[in-house]
Amino acid sequence: MAKYQVWLGGTDLHDVEAESKEEALRFIRQWYGYKRLLAETVVNEIPSDYYDSMVRNNQSIGIDITNM
Repeated sequence: MAKYQVWLGGTDLHDVEAESKEEALRFIRQWYGYKRLLAETVVNEIPSDYYDSMVRNNQSIGIDITNM
């Protein structure tokens, strides 16, 4: 299964594992009980290590929240 970020209205982010973008959108509609999603809804496929690479990048530039 692929991983997707679903942005509702450009502000509300959900990570979803689904077979396709359409399935990710269907999941979010069912989750909220919506018949239609906001016009500004965007779906992006992300790599499985998306957040791990973000953490590594932040650590390489001196941002490490593990010690806070």
